[in-house]
Amino acid sequence: MQIVLVVAMSENRVIGVDGDLPWKISADLKHFKKVTMGHPVVMGRKTWESLPFPLPGRRNIVITRNPDAVFEGADRVSTIDGALELCRAGAVAMADESAKAGAPEQAEMAEQVDDAKRIMIIGGGQIFAEMMRDADVIELTEVHAHVDGDTVFPEIDPDTWKETARERHPPETPDGPAFSFVRLERR
Repeated sequence: MQIVLVVAMSENRVIGVDGDLPWKISADLKHFKKVTMGHPVVMGRKTWESLPFPLPGRRNIVITRNPDAVFEGADRVSTIDGALELCRAGAVAMADESAKAGAPEQAEMAEQVDDAKRIMIIGGGQIFAEMMRDADVIELTEVHAHVDGDTVFPEIDPDTWKETARERHPPETPDGPAFSFVRLERR
């Protein structure tokens, strides 16, 4: 199972302010959707609360210490390990269904099983910090600006991570920041 951190971060490591993104970059939202579609997304409660609705086409898993919390359209777990176990169990269940399916359905189920083997961690700061040691890949949108915020991404150690892809983009608006889509893989 591959663990992928999906994050947009400013040059000073800011990822959020007051429960929201500190920038408006539509290409980043499209990139996020493309990278996460079909894969389980794991997030903390505050990240969940920042969403307008459950992310469609993805299993939404929310980590919270509140045992009474209910998240319409998402599974609730109390720990990161619980989220990973839920994803593993989902992959096994889909594999069992795939084995029972007929020829056309079998290919579709096999594709879903592959998707369940990639788990997308989408925030927030505390979840990223806890998952940094176990992550295999970081799908990073580098926002080329210094911004104020109250949530930051952990330091990325260049001895641990190597850049394997970069796609630079100019600002979308005259007053917006330039940005890059960067893929980092564990060395």
